[in-house]
Amino acid sequence: MNAQRKDVVLQDETALNASVVDQWIDQHTRLERYTFAWYASFSISRRLRLDPHGWRGKVLILIFSLMVYAGLPLISTALMAQWSIAPVIIWLAIAAVFGMTFLSYNIYSAVGNDVCSISQTVRDIQGMQRQITWDDHWFNLRVSGLVGVVTALAVLLSFTHLRNQIAVVVVPTGTFIVFALLSYQIGEIACNNLLMCFEARNFSKMRHELFRFSPLDTFELQRAIQGYNRFGLVTSLVLTVYIASSALLLPNLSFLTNPVWLSLILAVYLITILGVIVPRLYIQEIVRNFKRAQLVPLRKRIDSMFDRLDSLSEDEYAEMYRLASVQEKIQKAPDACIQFSTFGRIVGTLLLPTFTFALAVAGEVYLSTLLENLFR
Repeated sequence: MNAQRKDVVLQDETALNASVVDQWIDQHTRLERYTFAWYASFSISRRLRLDPHGWRGKVLILIFSLMVYAGLPLISTALMAQWSIAPVIIWLAIAAVFGMTFLSYNIYSAVGNDVCSISQTVRDIQGMQRQITWDDHWFNLRVSGLVGVVTALAVLLSFTHLRNQIAVVVVPTGTFIVFALLSYQIGEIACNNLLMCFEARNFSKMRHELFRFSPLDTFELQRAIQGYNRFGLVTSLVLTVYIASSALLLPNLSFLTNPVWLSLILAVYLITILGVIVPRLYIQEIVRNFKRAQLVPLRKRIDSMFDRLDSLSEDEYAEMYRLASVQEKIQKAPDACIQFSTFGRIVGTLLLPTFTFALAVAGEVYLSTLLENLFR
């Protein structure tokens, strides 16, 4: 009877834990909670009684992107009478690119589901309930939107200051509007990436149930690691599009000589790298803590038998060797998530596209300057 009651209690606890985990995954993978473009377009879709994930909803997202990224600068151009200097085609191209980017909700959602696999090994109901509260407090537009707005204002003020110092080319107001939107997106992405590091820290403090002989090979952990890698790759590609767009919008000298913008790019890429590496370090901590929890009682049993080595029976002697074999297998199981080769691939994947682009732009600028000086 007692065994049956324990089984029932264990089943109830397991079901409750799974329910809490599912609640967090559902909450965390609703990207519209902390991404303004999806929040606004999804809100409009629901008001119009459209499914945001259906083809009508996706068309609405594309229209919304065109209205924001192309409509606002065109309106400002009309009001300021700056049609002669307005790069309308570039604005339209950027609006179309971002429209396509915002259609990638399913891609980000799939990556998010992979990342959230880390929660499926948790056996800590209270910890998951705290995580749901933490997630609701930090992963929202109040936080990411504020960071995006501050980032946009800082970059705009810096370019306005530089424009007053280096009055080489007149930049239309519409370009600054598009640039503000780009800067907002960069700040928003950087904020959410940084929060993922703290999220992984929270999970490292919870109790996990892993594959005992090789904890790191637990399917859910491997899926989470792949999710973090994919998230870093997708984010780096999106950021490269943002940076390339900003280089097309502004004169080259402004793009290369603005310390605030260059510092922002450096900070964002550092945060993106941290968003891939730091969760791996916390997964490594989860694995090592789990291994320690398995090894400590095993070693105590082995030590207690070793203390009676002279009086052990043949069966006890064989049992001691069996425990020692199990202990050695668990001890040798891999637990390192960050290797030098892995780190090199991550850094190369994240930095190479933008560095290549920046060097190309820099080469074009300085080569043009050199040729002008030679042929004067």
